[in-house]
Amino acid sequence: MRYLKRFIFIFLVLGLSQSAWGIVRPSAIAGSWYPKDAHSLRNQVEHFLNNAKLPKLPEKITGLIVPHAGYFYSGQTAAYAFKAIVGKKYRRVVILAPSHYAYFYGASTFDVDFYETPLGKVPVDKKVVKALLSEPLFKEQTMAHLREHAIEIELPFLQVVLKKFSLVPILIGHIKEGDLDSIVNSIKKVLGKDISDTLFIASSDFTHFGPMYGYVPFKKDIKENIRKLDMGAVKYILKGDARGLLRYAREKKVTICGLYPIAIMLSILPKDIKGYLLHYSTSGEVLGNYNNSVSYVAIVLDDIKVGLKERKALLKLARFTLDYYFSHAHPPEAWEVPIEISPALRVKKGVFVTLKKYGNLRGCIGFIRSHLPLYQAVMRATIYAAFADPRFSPLKKEELKDISIEISILEPPVPVNKIDEIKVGRDGLIIKKGSYQGLLLPQVATEFHLDRIKFLELTCRKAGLPPSCWKEGALIFRFSADVFSEGDIE
Repeated sequence: MRYLKRFIFIFLVLGLSQSAWGIVRPSAIAGSWYPKDAHSLRNQVEHFLNNAKLPKLPEKITGLIVPHAGYFYSGQTAAYAFKAIVGKKYRRVVILAPSHYAYFYGASTFDVDFYETPLGKVPVDKKVVKALLSEPLFKEQTMAHLREHAIEIELPFLQVVLKKFSLVPILIGHIKEGDLDSIVNSIKKVLGKDISDTLFIASSDFTHFGPMYGYVPFKKDIKENIRKLDMGAVKYILKGDARGLLRYAREKKVTICGLYPIAIMLSILPKDIKGYLLHYSTSGEVLGNYNNSVSYVAIVLDDIKVGLKERKALLKLARFTLDYYFSHAHPPEAWEVPIEISPALRVKKGVFVTLKKYGNLRGCIGFIRSHLPLYQAVMRATIYAAFADPRFSPLKKEELKDISIEISILEPPVPVNKIDEIKVGRDGLIIKKGSYQGLLLPQVATEFHLDRIKFLELTCRKAGLPPSCWKEGALIFRFSADVFSEGDIE
């Protein structure tokens, strides 16, 4: 009887439906926020997409910021972002949105089988949803999801441009800034390596201006001042600066409803991202009246990756640096480099350069973190590896022909709480204790056929510590690295 009552409550009172295929969350806004008729809805979405003219964008797009007002107001702006992913393939789409109708603390996802729009049913990634619900700060707030428009409003666009995908719906309630990292870490933990097959969407409108929203920070030049306020936030988003965005929001008391969904998405994505503002509009512009106005932006975010072209360029640069030094008795200046400096090479990343002679180590030095752009860090690490590695005598010119170069670009180190988090072959290690520190690159464990324990012990020795120091209060960090060499890349 208890289970029967629960069934009646869920499916009759809460409005969910049970089909042969599972539990369906029906549309809450069809016929009001967008057309109820499937043919009309598809035509409207395709009309918006056809009107969107895009600049040249990267192949891999990892995140979108899109508005969530009714299509009359923000559909055209949203179309710019969705058009950027036409024809692309993602295993799943995670939509992060603010909760408009229910107050709760933390985050909420929804354990149903489908979200439904007039264009059909969107399958929910139940494995991810169930895993999230076991994480701290995640709860299932059923009533919040049933009424919420900020997730559903994005689905018809996704159904048109992606065809096949699964959905992870996440509502963000009230949170303190200090808990942002907990939510971020939970999402990253649950997705694991599948995060690379995931598109993240932050559903958010921007400035809510006017008496209706209790926000009137200026009374003159309203249109221009609203834009200035919005672009101040956009500036931080385009460079992936979540903390800067939150700081700006506090200072300006901005009314961006999806502020925390945006900050969470920026914190999940790789640090080295580039944003593109594709469209900006306001309801004031649509209605011709700025007494009350809501702003809308379409932004796409791309992970700035070091691709094959950049790998070849960095190896060429390292070789050039050695040749130049032996010809001029000093390193080249940054403006003398013989390669194209792409955006990926201007990112500040940790990097190590390894020199080998007949396959044996001849020098290896680098930086865990760097204050220099990647290409300049490679130049400096190359010189240090050749002439400043205390384990070897300085490189001689006649050795150059026998030297091969390997470059390792490091991801930021992550603290290790349990040693089973360390994966041999994927992770490099850093061990710190007092003033001692040792680092070994991921390829060391592979080259010497080390298991996890032997790798830890060797890293302790590299730090000048006893091999068992990792058990005795030492700090352990792991990091991944993109490793490539002249022998690998022709």
